Amino acid sequence: MHIGVHSGFPEFFEGSYHGADVDATARVEAAASPEQILVSARTYELVRHMSDAKFYSQGQFELKGVGRMHLWEV
Repeated sequence: MHIGVHSGFPEFFEGSYHGADVDATARVEAAASPEQILVSARTYELVRHMSDAKFYSQGQFELKGVGRMHLWEV
């Protein structure tokens, strides 16, 4: 199992969520290796002071359809 987390403002229509932030979440999840949790830079900035979790920079990733994004391992 691998997990990817991104924060944003998805659009709800036709019974489900859509939009660029949903796509970004899927790409962050796809970048994670087995047994790895990755969060986007946006999510990292929102939670880094609110959590006892430790975060490790993984650097910049080129995410298909999203562009370059810095990812952090939890």
